[in-house]
Amino acid sequence: MRTLLMLCLIALITGCSNDDEPKIMSALNVNELVGFVGKPSEHVKSNFKNATLENESSSLGKVTLRYGLLTEESNYSVTFKSNADGIINQIDVYGSLDGGYDKGVEIYKANMDKINSTINHETYRSQYSSASAGLIDFSDRSEFWDYVAKNGVGTSIYEIWWIENTAKVKFTIECEYIRENNAISIEIEKKSWE
Repeated sequence: MRTLLMLCLIALITGCSNDDEPKIMSALNVNELVGFVGKPSEHVKSNFKNATLENESSSLGKVTLRYGLLTEESNYSVTFKSNADGIINQIDVYGSLDGGYDKGVEIYKANMDKINSTINHETYRSQYSSASAGLIDFSDRSEFWDYVAKNGVGTSIYEIWWIENTAKVKFTIECEYIRENNAISIEIEKKSWE
């Protein structure tokens, strides 16, 4: 009888564990985030399962959803913003990285490599910033990363991909690594003009 009670207690404790808690992801998934652009804010709330909703606000139909997204590389803040129709048109991501400068640059580059290789884009540009060199613009990603490998990161490095760039639509992914904070900043934005 005692064994049966113990097994029932174990089953009860196991069954009541909180399976709704988000799992720690290995890395940020920018492709997933890009997929939320153009969707209603309710779609984000129903499908962005690996993060914790920390704040929700609305003003004049524009919805803002702020999530905490815990990964092995950082605890990211992910903010979804909608237009007045409740359709997501901007996503801001920020995360301070663990492991110091070398690890930070490695994490940033790995995330940007995924963007570059998996998201169709029309145009790419990058920028290197340092106190001594000023701003240096690049249009070739290999040249940019060769320069970063040779010189390290001065103040920051910046990359932008245009997914769509027409007279009526500008859809971009802008990413920056800031050396002082050892942090990644990403803005995904789609602007439309009728």
